[in-house]
Amino acid sequence: MDDSNAELLELAKKIVSSLHSQNHLNEFEPIGVKNNDDMVQHVYKTLLSQETKLTKCAEGVKSTNAGVCFAYNEKTNTMIVFHPDKNDFTHTVYRPNDGKERFDVKVRNITIAQGGQTPEIKRGIFELMPELEHKAHKKQEQKTQSNKSAEAERAREEQLKRILARRQRSWELERNGGREFEPKSIS
Repeated sequence: MDDSNAELLELAKKIVSSLHSQNHLNEFEPIGVKNNDDMVQHVYKTLLSQETKLTKCAEGVKSTNAGVCFAYNEKTNTMIVFHPDKNDFTHTVYRPNDGKERFDVKVRNITIAQGGQTPEIKRGIFELMPELEHKAHKKQEQKTQSNKSAEAERAREEQLKRILARRQRSWELERNGGREFEPKSIS
């Protein structure tokens, strides 16, 4: 699993560790999810997927859904509910019997809570929360810069070795009066 976005990975772990998610783990066996590690990977990939629809209820509305995000992937029939800024009971992942209709109900409930304003539907977590993508890119850039720095350091070391080898050869030539060093034969 690509862990370039540690914050998203931590969010996936929080979602999976909730009691509600644990109660639904067996629902994911048909799609190859057998344990918590598989579930974390599934949630992480589902949130990243462009096939996943995401929406968020606005902060400050008078609703238990204030600030809560809803994600639904029709291909895997995975519903994810989480509050990105809280570590509470809202986190869950499950496979609803009514699939896409459940997501549509969530959108309608948010619309009502927001006084008739329909929330935007985004594709993938980075579209909903671009700050996560920015952090992931920044971390990748730092990793790339670190690799470039390490490569440059190795190149400098090699260059120094070559310079020292040339100087050593030059000193040996000076000591031998400009002649190549000739090993004495052993008779």
